[in-house]
Amino acid sequence: MNAISEYKSTIILCGLTAFVASPIHAGFVLLFLVPIFIFWIPYSLFVIWRQTDRRRTQAVRLIMWVLVLTLISGVHWYYAYAARNDAQFVVRQLLLYKEQRGMFPSNLDEVGIDALALRKRWMLHYSRDQNQPALFYATTFTAFETYSYDFKTKAWHDNSD
Repeated sequence: MNAISEYKSTIILCGLTAFVASPIHAGFVLLFLVPIFIFWIPYSLFVIWRQTDRRRTQAVRLIMWVLVLTLISGVHWYYAYAARNDAQFVVRQLLLYKEQRGMFPSNLDEVGIDALALRKRWMLHYSRDQNQPALFYATTFTAFETYSYDFKTKAWHDNSD
């Protein structure tokens, strides 16, 4: 049996998992795999430890999954870091604008920020109502959670659904 056919199902499942769970707001898909891995990882370790004829094959499968899950986690860490970095830049620009003009801008274009690009990339939204600003963006790991900035306490807050 050649290596590709021996690992074909693992390669397909790892690729499918990476394809489905790597996009922004899709990391939660990994949570559906937790119950499976709770049983599969100890099983794999048992096979590696006790069944010498299957040791290499099972070890390679386990390593493939660990690599794919680490890669997906790294991608989502980058998304979270980049989204917060962009959002924090917006906060700095808004506070600078307020310091210079005494009020918050009515939209992000007034501070030279492309609001449409940030909306498309991170679902970041800004509005102002009676000089009370509102800034929030969707978390990058899940689809129904946001971070909002509190301009009074100067802190980010997690808003779970």
